[in-house]
Amino acid sequence: MGCNCSRFDGAWVGTLLKYKIEITADGFDMAEDNFEVEVCRGKMSVRIRKEDMLQTEEGFFILVDTETLGAGKYEVVTHAFVPDVDAPDGIRPEVDKQTLIVVEK
Repeated sequence: MGCNCSRFDGAWVGTLLKYKIEITADGFDMAEDNFEVEVCRGKMSVRIRKEDMLQTEEGFFILVDTETLGAGKYEVVTHAFVPDVDAPDGIRPEVDKQTLIVVEK
């Protein structure tokens, strides 16, 4: 969808955002290992577990309902549980945080 209006690189409340999740870490396999993401806006957040994501031939995807989180800066916190014989219980958590998008009313 497009328009001839001034460029805005964010999204608008009411949009259902779709993102592909790609996690790379030594010893980690998205198909085999566990992971989850949390999408945050201020004090509000939505946690999405691997089994609740859309899985296609192209990979894993999340859907983020901007009606639920509202306007503001969206950040994603990724939790990957990496098999590691040196870690307690054989799993080493890795956490990454990135800004996704700014959503406006």
